[in-house]
Amino acid sequence: MLKKFISLLFASVLFASCPTRGAEVKTKVTTGGASASDIVSYSGPKARIAVGSFEVKAGKAYGRIGDGMQEMLIDSLFKTNRFIVLEKAAVEELKGEYELGESGWAADAPEKGTFETADILLTGAITAFEPDYQGKGGGGIVIPIPLKIGGGLKIEKKEAYIAASIRLVDVRTRRIIKTGTVEGYSSKSSLGVIGGGLIGGVALGAGFESYQNTPMEKAVMVMLDNAIGEIVSSVPADYYRYTSEGKPSTVQPTSGEKKGLGIIGGQDTFAPGQNSIFSEDFNKYDVGAIPEGWIIADTSVEVALYEGKKWLRFLKMGRVQRKIKVSGDYSVELTFFAPDPQTSLPFKYANLPETVIENGSIRIAGNLIPGINMEEGVHHLAFSKKGDRAVIFLDGKRIYIADTESAFSENFIITAKGIDINQGKELIVSEMRVSEYK
Repeated sequence: MLKKFISLLFASVLFASCPTRGAEVKTKVTTGGASASDIVSYSGPKARIAVGSFEVKAGKAYGRIGDGMQEMLIDSLFKTNRFIVLEKAAVEELKGEYELGESGWAADAPEKGTFETADILLTGAITAFEPDYQGKGGGGIVIPIPLKIGGGLKIEKKEAYIAASIRLVDVRTRRIIKTGTVEGYSSKSSLGVIGGGLIGGVALGAGFESYQNTPMEKAVMVMLDNAIGEIVSSVPADYYRYTSEGKPSTVQPTSGEKKGLGIIGGQDTFAPGQNSIFSEDFNKYDVGAIPEGWIIADTSVEVALYEGKKWLRFLKMGRVQRKIKVSGDYSVELTFFAPDPQTSLPFKYANLPETVIENGSIRIAGNLIPGINMEEGVHHLAFSKKGDRAVIFLDGKRIYIADTESAFSENFIITAKGIDINQGKELIVSEMRVSEYK
């Protein structure tokens, strides 16, 4: 009889440990996120993201809870296949690997200048943490197990609640892309042996170890799922511009893409000025020569040969400039080749807005132009200034219309950043022209 009682009791334990209709799990996200099927099936371009620290503002939590949230978000973001997740917490340890090479202890240690940088920083705070949430009840009783088995069984009605604020920040501009609040709530009436395994596909982070197989673990996992959906939906499409190897992607994100209406205006096709003021293709120079007429500032340059044409090649970071005087309306053209995404090309002339080519994208007057994911190769950049408006073209296609600036300078300036010709980080420019409209 006693054996039968114990068998029935343990059968009840196993049954109660499984999900039942009485179990309740809720989550709340302040804005809509991506669905689970959208995340799992994704195979397009990726965005570079780093996860920063999470401040702990909840009274019942402590510092390591913030560390654990950071760990779990890193794992979760990586599993979406949408992000290149960059390490932030262990940067000092990574630097130590470089120091092994500098000190001579390692012959094949990595060189400096190879770290990738994030475009987006995810950070936030734990704003609520209630492992024994009393919103809908709680508590429990322990039933002792007789004879030599020892220990106890616990019948419990427990609830848990957790909330976090999240913030997405553009690393280069410090502009906040998105803020939001995600919450997780779990209620479980269960009869089970105290302790258990993990719930969900992400291991609990630091500070959460004692909440394994509890309603708090369920609340955390559900909150994570919805937080990731919110992050995926909040990152603008133009940040998804890398392959898994970190190279500029040739696949354009489709979310929010607008289709053209087939309307063609006078500003949709580039037309250069009729009166040429300045033109340079470097064909009159030998390979290795330093071209004349340029002010070379903090850099070294030479004439190089690529694909049968002559180019101005930057040998290190810096800028070149020359005086070019125009009066009235004008056009500007230049052809460039920057095979590595870490190389950038800021360009400025007259009263045109500064235009920066970097990471396979374009910024004009500090504004990131959406939908631009340049393939590796040679590209043609052109400007048409008429009146107080400037139209910018890339490879013959209009990409932006901007107001001209009030300040005017006769300096035609090309700047090269991120140059390391030993690592293939090159920038070459050619076919530069400035013309006036009649």
